[in-house]
Amino acid sequence: NQKIIFDDVLVNRGNAYDKSTGVFHCPRRGDYKFSFTILKTITAASHIHLMVNNNGQLGTFTPGRHHRETHNGDIILSLQRGDKVYLQGREKGMGIHGVRYSMFSGMSL
Repeated sequence: NQKIIFDDVLVNRGNAYDKSTGVFHCPRRGDYKFSFTILKTITAASHIHLMVNNNGQLGTFTPGRHHRETHNGDIILSLQRGDKVYLQGREKGMGIHGVRYSMFSGMSL
């Protein structure tokens, strides 16, 4: 139950994403689209959830049949100013490929 933190940030207009905590802080009320791709490094079943204020909004699952499997998700959410959006892994010790094999993005619509 750990937040997934992306410390290589390409674009962060408005500084809504905090790369030290892995949390997107919604700057204003409105509709937002979030997308993610996570390439995991273990041969084990895994779950990743997109969370808003500690509530799961979208869950993904890989069965762990192969060493490298991906979690992918897209969702449009109506958010309030101050809402916190982040990704959370559910398995202890789940490795994630960085170097842009994995990504998390959010944008106002």
